[in-house]
Amino acid sequence: MSFHATKLFHTVEGGATIVHTPELDKATRLLRSFGHSGDEHFTLGMNAKMSEVHAAMGLAVLPCMDCNIAERKALCERYDEALDGLPVQRPVLPEGTLWNYSYYPVLLPDAETRERVLKALAEEGVHARRYFYPSLDALPYVQSAPCPVSRDCAARVLCLPLINGMTSEEHDRILRALGDALERTRPASGAIVEA
Repeated sequence: MSFHATKLFHTVEGGATIVHTPELDKATRLLRSFGHSGDEHFTLGMNAKMSEVHAAMGLAVLPCMDCNIAERKALCERYDEALDGLPVQRPVLPEGTLWNYSYYPVLLPDAETRERVLKALAEEGVHARRYFYPSLDALPYVQSAPCPVSRDCAARVLCLPLINGMTSEEHDRILRALGDALERTRPASGAIVEA
């Protein structure tokens, strides 16, 4: 699990592993502790132990989780309402999914529209990210069969800003810039992307 600062629950940096066997527990502990136990080295490893400062940050964030999720849910609902009818596809969550509202990804009709939206938002001082880019099969160090759907989505995806403490005015500015950029776009075709 990642506890990086971009996550809803975070410790600024770091993460955790969950293991189910004593053998995997031993191997994981060796990897996070330079590959040694006591004075004896067993394998290559790294210094991947969480510091007290990082743990303290996690303990400070934890009590705020319910409020943060509720606030982000309200922002997502505003996005949903504002984007209804625009040429934007949004993930459809399977029934029963518990979502933490960590990101608000949208698929735009094409890469040109994505660039136009990015530029319009940047002109308003809004930073949106192509967070799920590039498609992992396109990385030069990954050996994979071609994944055309993943590559298509990666070319069109954009994560709209979603942060706790965002004011209505800031959200309205994002929505206005997004709407203006999409006004010149033909209606989206194709099915909604299933998450």
